[in-house]
Amino acid sequence: MAPTSLPIMVRIDSVLDRLQQLREQVVAETPSVRRSTRIAELYEQEARLWSALFEHTRVRVHWRAALSAEAYARHCAQHWRIRAGREARQVPRWRADDQATDLQVAQHMRGGGAPQLTAHGGGA
Repeated sequence: MAPTSLPIMVRIDSVLDRLQQLREQVVAETPSVRRSTRIAELYEQEARLWSALFEHTRVRVHWRAALSAEAYARHCAQHWRIRAGREARQVPRWRADDQATDLQVAQHMRGGGAPQLTAHGGGA
């Protein structure tokens, strides 16, 4: 088996470093759907790089390491995609409270009695 060509390994290593730096920056942001989606995208890019290394290597240990790293990056991307989906489905508590209060006020205006509000602003 011939070794992996050095220029390809250097380029892949350089891009992997850059992806890690970007991921560290994004992880430091406030949690949000956008943040989780961006982290998933960065892991997907990393998985493609490991796949490229796998395709260009001829050294068995590099081949195995690239396969393992690709699988891990894909797993991480899936985790962050699921997290983004969960975050997208969540309604912030203040919005839920506002909606409950709006409903009670509307009922009151239609003659349904005085709204019953709790300490946090939502209905009883």
